[in-house]
Amino acid sequence: MTTMYFVPHRLAIQDEEEIVRYFVKNSSEQIAVGFVNALDNAFSQLSQYPHMGSPRPEHDLDFEGVRAWSLRRFPHQIYYNVHDDHVELWRILHPRLDITQAMLSDQRLQ
Repeated sequence: MTTMYFVPHRLAIQDEEEIVRYFVKNSSEQIAVGFVNALDNAFSQLSQYPHMGSPRPEHDLDFEGVRAWSLRRFPHQIYYNVHDDHVELWRILHPRLDITQAMLSDQRLQ
């Protein structure tokens, strides 16, 4: 089994930073650290088994093969795409958001 590496897009990095800031401000630093740990655990699992996430056949999206993985203990989902040698991390979003609009809110990094 080959372990894949993650390539995060700018929006995924911004998502993580915003979520951490939110938890620090509205909950506690301990909750924010728990969120980061949950992300790390999810990335570790997905780097070994990237097809574990559910396929997201969003007809409005121009991204084929987008998958979603829900974090444990946190109401957020990781949106990503599996390639031959890496996992492309698109977004980290709360499921109450309009996922289609969030995914289309900016262009992919080149």
